[in-house]
Amino acid sequence: MESRVVLVYVCEMRELRQPIPRHHIASITVCRKAVETTIDKLIDKLTTKQCQQLERQKQLTITNTQQIKQIINITPKTNTYLKIKIKEN
Repeated sequence: MESRVVLVYVCEMRELRQPIPRHHIASITVCRKAVETTIDKLIDKLTTKQCQQLERQKQLTITNTQQIKQIINITPKTNTYLKIKIKEN
């Protein structure tokens, strides 16, 4: 895989309270850019399957707490995930 720039976003899902019982309201996800790096620097922190998915789909979602901590060096809160996207020129 060539050394392309990737953007790593930390996303946190937040619940909304239901104003009326039995009405479904979807959670809101708030994402912020955490890191801009290269694929070369991430490759040893991703599985082969994840690398292939990132290359094929140009984005990847990571929900594993240990892997999140390894990538951004921060222990994630509950309901947190990473969204990794290949930066388009």
